[in-house]
Formats: sequence, structure tokens, C-alpha cells
Amino acid sequence: MVYLFLADGFEEIEALYTLDVLRRAEVDIKTVGIGAKTITGSHKIPVVCDMTSDALPFTDEFDMIILPGGLPGASNLDNDKSVNRYIEIANEKDKFIAAICAAPSVRATIGECFGYEPGTDVEGKMVAAIKRLGFDGVYDMNVTADLTILEEAHEFIERFTKGENLPLITSCSPGWIKFCEHYFPEFTENLSSCKSPQQMFGALYKTYYARKHGLDPTDIVFVSAIPCTAKKFEVRRPGQ
Repeated sequence: MVYLFLADGFEEIEALYTLDVLRRAEVDIKTVGIGAKTITGSHKIPVVCDMTSDALPFTDEFDMIILPGGLPGASNLDNDKSVNRYIEIANEKDKFIAAICAAPSVRATIGECFGYEPGTDVEGKMVAAIKRLGFDGVYDMNVTADLTILEEAHEFIERFTKGENLPLITSCSPGWIKFCEHYFPEFTENLSSCKSPQQMFGALYKTYYARKHGLDPTDIVFVSAIPCTAKKFEVRRPGQ
């Protein structure tokens, strides 16, 4: 059983896309409304939930809980006792592990949503808020942004030595990749074979990190907090 918690002000794409995919996969998932059965998203879309949080059985007979973002949805989830109790149960019973990775630009832009001056660095507040939502770890995508540079540098040396497919064009942006494929297909052979920082971090987290900490990769849910909507398209590409 999977519980998808919804509170007024939730981000519709994060919640409903996830719900759609899991139901197509025939996963037993129920939407849980906080305080009411009809919950309205941040873009004024009402959703009738399967049940309300008052009707929840406080047991460990579930596999996963999902907490979509959005404002003030995330704050409303944080303030709900039933949500916090389920987070505690999940932690106590070793349910699915969730990790979130923030892109470098997010820390300097998300503060505007909370009344801070544009450009204010709210990295510390963002990390604290994400952990309070129940995520087990928060990581900086700068790590794999640098790793992408290193991998592309190695690839450039190899191509330069062989004199093949030059110049080398970065593959770090899925939006750019799609643009190149549609409008400049003659340059696709010049694109780097490296994954984007987002995809590289997910692969790294579910291999190296999982082995190092004795975790089952299938129990890890890796979430990216990034401004580029093309990343949603990227995860559905073959080989990703």
C-alpha cells in the first residue's frame, strides 16, 4: 500500500503525475486528503481524495508514503500530525528511503516564494525544510555537475586523440539535447555520451552510496529539486 498525502496548495504535476504512473503500474495507492476529502492544488485544481487523514489506520502496513511539494501544500503537510506520525512510522520500520537533490540555482531563487529578496541564499533553510518533510538525506547537485565536467574532459581527450566526432558538445542539459535532436540532428554525433548531473547523481546514489551504506537500491527513492522542466522528460528517455 502507498499513501499519497495531499494538502491544500500541493503541486499538481508532482502529485498527479506520480499517481497516474503508479496506478498504470497497478500499484495499490490511495490519495489521502488532509482535513478534507476535496483538496485544491496550488494552481486551483480540486482533487477528490480516496480518504481523509482522519480515517487513516496508524499501522505499519504500508510500503511507502508520498509527500508532494508545492506551497503552501508542503507547509500544510508539515503542520499535520497524521503526516508526521506516518513519517515516524516509516523511519521506525525501514520503509522506502527518500533522498532529494537540489540544483545549484534553486537555493538562490526559491527564497522569493517566501518573501526574501531575489537572489537570497536560503540553502540552510531549504535543507532543514526538506529534512522536516521526512527525507533521509539532502545532497548538492554541484557534486555531479563537477563530475560531469570530469567525465566530459576524459571523453574529449579520447575523441581528440582519435580525431573523432569533434567538436565535443556538452550533454548536461536535456532541453538542449532535445533542441539539437529536433533542429540540428547533424550535430547529434558531437554530443557527449555523459549523463546529465541529475541522472548521474541518481546512478551514483543507487550504486556507490547504496553499497557503502549497505542499502538495497530498490528501497531508495531519489528526488531532484530543479527548475528545468525538461528533466521530467529526460527520465523517460530509453537508457536513463
